[in-house]
Amino acid sequence: MQTRAALLLVCGLSACAPAAAPPASAPHDPQRIVSLNPCTDAILTKLVEPGRIAAISAYSQDPQASSMDVGEARRFDSVGGTAEEVIALKPDLVVTGAHLSPATRNALDRQGIAVQVFGVPATIAESRQQIADMAQALDAPERGRALLARIDAALAAAQSDAKTPALVWLGDGLVPGQGTLVGDVMDHSGFRNASADYGLASWDVLPSEYVVAHPPRVVFMDRRGSSAASGSREDGARRRRIDALQASGQRVQIEDFPQNLLYCGGPTLIPLARRFAQARQALR
Repeated sequence: MQTRAALLLVCGLSACAPAAAPPASAPHDPQRIVSLNPCTDAILTKLVEPGRIAAISAYSQDPQASSMDVGEARRFDSVGGTAEEVIALKPDLVVTGAHLSPATRNALDRQGIAVQVFGVPATIAESRQQIADMAQALDAPERGRALLARIDAALAAAQSDAKTPALVWLGDGLVPGQGTLVGDVMDHSGFRNASADYGLASWDVLPSEYVVAHPPRVVFMDRRGSSAASGSREDGARRRRIDALQASGQRVQIEDFPQNLLYCGGPTLIPLARRFAQARQALR
């Protein structure tokens, strides 16, 4: 898919947004919460009872875009993100990511709807703080602490001082480099993010010939692709990349990396840490 990585890299701003209204203050104990972002969806559903969630984003009900269990996501009403949809739900709090358009934000402000914005964390520490901040905003301190404890346990189990060169290299060539949450979890889990070996920035695209000519010890790829693209050009390109790496004659281990692990922090840190730990244990 034209990957949701664009959501991590590009913030579309409207130059013609209406004049801003003063933002509403967040309620102490919100009971009708709407989430407009798949990352806030994933955290929200772990922190509050389902009855307090008026809607989550439609992204989380798409298997190729979700950072949470799709079956769980489909138990909730969803919104596409327009101000009209949100206002009709009469929420007392909206939680969302930094890519909310100014026009939508201004419309919600004019209706007196409180909005809490959460950015894209670049480190484990930032992700942990984001969970704590959301738990405070939702008046859910105990569930926040419980989620952090599960994340800390997964990270502790994955921790390693090894520095095995590795690269997360997605089907479209996208590579998360240094200064990204995925890169921080890699470092924590015993891998050295090899993106800098290719002169890449924090997020960059790496053509196949560079990886095949000088592969790191481990390459993480989404080997499954999207079901809608089965047999497509995208799947063919992925297969050619795998074949080229295996035929390179160099000692490289290819590990599966579901693209859904790339998008968010929060609860996603648990399967992300486990994926890296499993790959490290499988090193031959």
